[in-house]
Amino acid sequence: MAAKAVDNTEKWDELKELMKLREHPSWFALNRVLERKMEMHVKRLADLILSRSDAQITQREIDYLSGWRDALIWFKGVPNRKQAALENALRREGDDLIA
Repeated sequence: MAAKAVDNTEKWDELKELMKLREHPSWFALNRVLERKMEMHVKRLADLILSRSDAQITQREIDYLSGWRDALIWFKGVPNRKQAALENALRREGDDLIA
């Protein structure tokens, strides 16, 4: 049982550190850069689709641009997802303590 508590402590520490990203001034600057890049990729994808016939657009090009956008969205969401994971784990742990 003690080994499990050590593993949880490491997990909590990691979650807390990742959640701190949201409060760091650099995170706000990074978010602005990510927003610009996401807008650029959406515009590029729209331009690609509107400027070419269906025969000239490859699925690979569309997947590449969509994948970049998905990766940027995922990256931006790390602190929020980690906070939600921590809150859920604390709720579960609280339920275990009550039972």
